[in-house]
Amino acid sequence: MSRLVDTPVNEPYINQMGSRSAIERMSARRCRSGDGVSVAEIAESILFLASDRSSFMMCHALMVDGGECLA
Repeated sequence: MSRLVDTPVNEPYINQMGSRSAIERMSARRCRSGDGVSVAEIAESILFLASDRSSFMMCHALMVDGGECLA
């Protein structure tokens, strides 16, 4: 499982770091969960936000980054 979800948003960071493996190593050091991420895990968060279960949520940033934002 990768720590980096493939999206076009990542291209500038991959270019800046020099390679995909370099950015994955950096992300591994910063990720608190120690696990990688799958596209399915990201999709589950999106499905939650699109469902009625999140109907009472307002003005909240749902961080789905394995704790990287805490680094």
